[in-house]
Amino acid sequence: MSNNFQNMIGEGLSKLQGGIEQGKQKLQTVQEINELNKQTNDLNQQKSKILLDLGQLAYYKIRTGQISDSEMAELTKGVFQLDQQIYRSLRQLSEFKSSKQQGTTCGNCGNSTDGIDKYCGSCGSKVENQQEPVIHGDVECMSCGELAPLHANHCPCCGMKMNN
Repeated sequence: MSNNFQNMIGEGLSKLQGGIEQGKQKLQTVQEINELNKQTNDLNQQKSKILLDLGQLAYYKIRTGQISDSEMAELTKGVFQLDQQIYRSLRQLSEFKSSKQQGTTCGNCGNSTDGIDKYCGSCGSKVENQQEPVIHGDVECMSCGELAPLHANHCPCCGMKMNN
């Protein structure tokens, strides 16, 4: 009986060792797969960055007339319109921030108000020193139509050379 018991224990240990070995092999396989996935993702990120840089360079060359291709020029129009919208939003944000920094005080209650407030947030009185948004441009860009400072050599929106 003790011999039979020892055989059973030996078989159980053999199965346990076999299970452990299979587990190690599966773990190693999963680790190798994960490493290959990581390498592939890293390579795809590198490729995406290069394609982004290539696209931006092509966009610039199309906008400046260094590349002439009707299909690419048509695609560029959409990007150009987005560039204008982004520029306008950033300009408005800048104006908004600068007007917030130039606050005043309410003549009625003394509460501080922002430069663009029409009415005091504390007492509701009309703010007398309300500032109007400042337009920073003096010359219209021939390429995109945005206003640029009179002394600018290039348009702050599209980057094209200004005709000063």
